[in-house]
Amino acid sequence: MKTRNAYYLESIATFWNDLEKNKFEKRMKEGGKLSPSLENPEVVSWRENATIISKLLNMAKLPKPNEVYIAFEYAAPVGGRVDCMFFGKGNNGKKNVIIIELKQWGNQVEVYSAYDKNWVDVFVGGSNKSVDHPSEQAENYETHFRNFIGLFDQEDYSLSSLAYCYNYDSKGKKEGLFDEMFSQQLQTTPLYTKDTTENLAQYLHDMLCDGEGETIAEALSNAERKPTKALIDAAANLMMDPNDNTFILLGEQNDAYKKFWGILKKTQQSKEKSVIIIKGGPGTGKTVIALKILSELYKEAQSHEKSCNAYYATRSTALVKQLGEALKENKGKNKKKGGAQDLIKKPYEFRPAKYKESEIDVLFVDEAHRVEEKSNDQSDGNLKRKLGLESVYCPLHQALSLIYCAKVTVFFIDDHQAVKNREIGNSNVIEILAKNYQEEYNKQIEAFKEEYYNKIKPEAEKTITQLTEESVTNPEKVKSKKYKDAERALTKIKGLEHMTTEPLPKVNVYTYELTTQFRCVGADRFVKWVDYLLFNEKNNEEIMKLDQEDFDFQIIDTPQELEQKIRNLNLQDSEPKQTARLIAGWCWDWTDETEENGDLKKEVQIGDWAMPWETKANPSKEHKKKYARSADFWAKEPQGINQVGCIYSAQGFEFDYVGVILGPDIQYDSERDCLFCVPSLNKEGEVNNKKAKAEFLIRNIYKVLLTRGRKGCYLYSCDPGVSRYFKRFMNY
Repeated sequence: MKTRNAYYLESIATFWNDLEKNKFEKRMKEGGKLSPSLENPEVVSWRENATIISKLLNMAKLPKPNEVYIAFEYAAPVGGRVDCMFFGKGNNGKKNVIIIELKQWGNQVEVYSAYDKNWVDVFVGGSNKSVDHPSEQAENYETHFRNFIGLFDQEDYSLSSLAYCYNYDSKGKKEGLFDEMFSQQLQTTPLYTKDTTENLAQYLHDMLCDGEGETIAEALSNAERKPTKALIDAAANLMMDPNDNTFILLGEQNDAYKKFWGILKKTQQSKEKSVIIIKGGPGTGKTVIALKILSELYKEAQSHEKSCNAYYATRSTALVKQLGEALKENKGKNKKKGGAQDLIKKPYEFRPAKYKESEIDVLFVDEAHRVEEKSNDQSDGNLKRKLGLESVYCPLHQALSLIYCAKVTVFFIDDHQAVKNREIGNSNVIEILAKNYQEEYNKQIEAFKEEYYNKIKPEAEKTITQLTEESVTNPEKVKSKKYKDAERALTKIKGLEHMTTEPLPKVNVYTYELTTQFRCVGADRFVKWVDYLLFNEKNNEEIMKLDQEDFDFQIIDTPQELEQKIRNLNLQDSEPKQTARLIAGWCWDWTDETEENGDLKKEVQIGDWAMPWETKANPSKEHKKKYARSADFWAKEPQGINQVGCIYSAQGFEFDYVGVILGPDIQYDSERDCLFCVPSLNKEGEVNNKKAKAEFLIRNIYKVLLTRGRKGCYLYSCDPGVSRYFKRFMNY
C-alpha cells in the first residue's frame, strides 16, 4: 500500500514475506526516500524492531494476516514519527489504530523525581540521558493524533497506545520502569516487557482479529487534519495552564526539553554557569520548547516562594507585542495568574546596567540568529527612560551581555536566518564567547576603554570645551546636536560602573540540534529542498527533487493569480479557520507616505499589479479598517490579507499558506546554471551596505519567507528564469 505517511505500510502477510526475502530494509529506505547505501544506527534499529515484531505477530496468531496492516516510522500529523502502528478491526467491534513505542532498553535504567516530574535515566546513543517513561512517550503521540486528526472523533474508530520494551524484564516487581511513581501513567498507557510478551500478543489478537486493516489505514491517511492552533494563542494558554496539551513535544523536541531540566539541576548545584545552544531550522519547534519550559517555570514561581526567575527574549517586535497582548487578554480570564507578559522582553533589556552577573536564573533567547554585535541600538534612549538609569550603555557583545545576566542561557538558533548585516548571531560565535567567557569579557572591556580613552573621550571633551566657550557669545552652541553628541559620548563610560571586577564563573556549553520539521507531513523534505536550491553554489540534475505528495508547492505565473489564490485560501471567517498571506522580498520602497485620498500607497508594483506593504504609514480613518493596525500585527489580524508582508513582519510566524514573491534581487544565471543575487535591487540598507555578506543575507531572507507555510507555499518570481529553475527540480 503506497502512502507518504509511513516509510513502510503493508499487510502482516506481506511484511513477513518482505522479511523472509530480505526486502524490508530496502523498502523502508525507499519509503523514507533515503540513500540505498545508508547504514546507520537507525537502520540497525529497524532491523531489530522488525525481527521482534515478526515474532510477536506469530505469537498473536491473527486469523486474517492478509487483512491486518502494520506501519513503521509513521508520520505524526505535524511532525515526528511513530515507531510502529497496527490497523485492524477487533472483537470490540471497533476499527482500531494502535500506536506502539518500541524500546530496546535492557534493565540498566534508573528512575528519579525532580522539578515535580518523573524521569528515566538510560544509556542510549553512547551516553546517559534523562527521558520520558516509554508509556508517556507513547501517550504523547496518541494525544498528538487526537489533537489533529478528526477521524477519532467518530464513534466506530478507536485509537490506543502502548509501549513495548522487549529486552526489559519486569520480574513482576514494582521497581525501575514499574516504580510506584509511574503507576498512574501505566494505568493510562500500558507497558509490555520481555516477560509479558504473551499478554501483548493476546491484546493484539483481540484488537486486530477481524481484519479490515487496509480500509482503516486509508481512512487515517486521508483523514482531514484539524487546524493547528496559532502559536501566539496557544502560548498564552500555556502560560496560564502548563498542562494545556495543544502542543505536545515529540521526539527531538522532547529530548531537548529533558536535556534542559537536567542541565538546570546540575547548574543550580554548582558555582558554574551553563549555555545551551539549540539549533534547528524553520518549524522544528524552537519557540514551542522555550515557551513550554517558561510556562512551567512561571507556574513554579506562582506556587513557591523560592523558585527560578526566568525570562524570554526575542528581537521580533511583532512577537513581543502579540504575545504580550495575548497574555494580557488571558490575564483577564484568569486574574490570579497575571503578570506573565512581563516575562517577554527584547534582548537589549538584558545588560549589566540592569542585572548583576548571573542574577537571572534562566534566560531564553529565541531567534538568537538575530543577536547583534552591539548591545546598544536606536532604542537606547527609550531604555534609559524605561529603566530609570542615567546610562545603560553596554560595552559587551550582545551575546556576551545575555550570558552575563543569566546563570543558564538558552539560545534557540537557525544559522540560516540572520537577515541583517549587524545580526551576527551564529552558533559557533556564541559557543566561542561562552567557552572563553572570562577572556572575552576582559578583552571587550579593555577594547572599549582603549577606544574611549584614546579617541572618544579626548575628542568629546575638546568639543564640549570649545562649544561652551563659544556659547558666551552664542548660547545656541550648547544646545546644538554636536554638543549633545559629545555629551552623550562622555556618558558611555558610566556603563562600566555596572560591570563586575570579580572573577567570572566557568561556563559549560551544551549543544543540541533539532532536525525534524513539525509544521506538517512532508514539510521537512520541502525545507531541505529549499536549502538545496538557495544555498548550493552550483546545482545539477542529480539534486534532490520535490515530489507532488511531499508538500503543496506551486509555481504561479502572474502576481494577479498569486494574490487571488492566497485570498481564496484565507478562510479566517470559516470553521475551521485557515490563514494565508502574501509576502515578498524587500525590493520596493517602504515609506510612511499615503495617497492623496488617505489610502495606503500600493508600493509593491509588478507590471500593472500592485498592493501596499504592511507599512508604517497611517491611513485615514476612511481606509483604516481595511488594514492591520501596524506591521507588528499584520500576521495576526485578518486585515493583513490586504497587504504584503516583508521579512520583519513574517519571521517567527507561520501561516497555513503563503504566497511568496521573489523580487528582482534574486535571479537565474544561465551560463553558470544557478541562482545569484543582485544586492543593489534590494531596498533594505541593512542588506546591501556590505556586499560580501549581502548575497548570504538575501538567500537567508528567501529561505525564511518560503518556509512560513504549514500546508503550502505558492511562488511567483519577477525573473521567469528563476521559476523555470525551480520547476526543473520538481517531479510534477
